[in-house]
Amino acid sequence: MKRWSILVMVSVFLLGLGGMAQATLVSTFDSDTENWTTEGATSPSWTSPGFIQAYDNAGSWWRFVSPNGWDGNWSGYISGSISYDIVPINNNANQHEHNIEIWSGSNYMYWGVANEPAKGVWTTFTVALTDANFTEVGDTFSNILQNVTALKILGDLRGGTGTGDTTGLDNVRVNAIPLPGAVWLLGSGLLRLLGLRRIRRN
Repeated sequence: MKRWSILVMVSVFLLGLGGMAQATLVSTFDSDTENWTTEGATSPSWTSPGFIQAYDNAGSWWRFVSPNGWDGNWSGYISGSISYDIVPINNNANQHEHNIEIWSGSNYMYWGVANEPAKGVWTTFTVALTDANFTEVGDTFSNILQNVTALKILGDLRGGTGTGDTTGLDNVRVNAIPLPGAVWLLGSGLLRLLGLRRIRRN
């Protein structure tokens, strides 16, 4: 096989690996709400120095909801992670167990943790996007991720008896699992080896 053919094959291999890593979904709210919405609360407002907040005006469980641009096939994020920073600003009530919900039409899966962040203190939540960490309702883990229609993040973080609570949200990320460094080293090593052979022959 000619050297140029091998070089093309290795290059295509490396480019293909790069395509396998799904781009990170991220909202840092540096200047606006980035089209996030809520359910069961007021529309989110942007707050300096760069986060969104909403107020529970219904006295029931409520959540922040991702923008439509985040919808689609999330299969590439399996074994990756979801993380976000959140803060209870005012007294919260009606705490719910579903910290994160991932919806696909009328089906969904949820992850929850028994952790009440302190009032006024930013807390980071992180969960690996694996079947073992989520409870599915209506469909399987893999099927739900093939057609995600919403990521929902709980706003009711603290138990209580009040009806009004305000919560802030920042730095929401959905990360794909990074490709092993050994794979990249293998591909780049092959390219280097082919280059050395060409130099020696010349």
